[in-house]
Amino acid sequence: MSLLSGSCNPASKHQDPRMDQLSLPPGFKIEVFAAGVENARSMCQGANGTIFVGTRNAGKVYAVVDKDNDFRADTVYTLAKGLNMPNGVAFRDGDLYIGEVSRVTKMKCIEAHLT
Repeated sequence: MSLLSGSCNPASKHQDPRMDQLSLPPGFKIEVFAAGVENARSMCQGANGTIFVGTRNAGKVYAVVDKDNDFRADTVYTLAKGLNMPNGVAFRDGDLYIGEVSRVTKMKCIEAHLT
């Protein structure tokens, strides 16, 4: 699964082929922000700009970082795996909350501990 980002930048040479199936309003363009984010379902943004992605069937939570602010992910971290349908993520006061089917997990000061 790829995360898509709307922007006015030229399209990437390595576009997801499904992007040709999208219909956008005049003047809009879309391109891949991050590749390798399997089964993306929900997202939230941290205070430092990190995009946190919950999945559903993959059982993983990712952190996607664009260090140079070029609207393309530089690093994708797998924060957790083997979770029970982590289809909800939320960020508050520096902490990441992950909603699974049977529980909610809190990862404290997550942006300081991505690796």
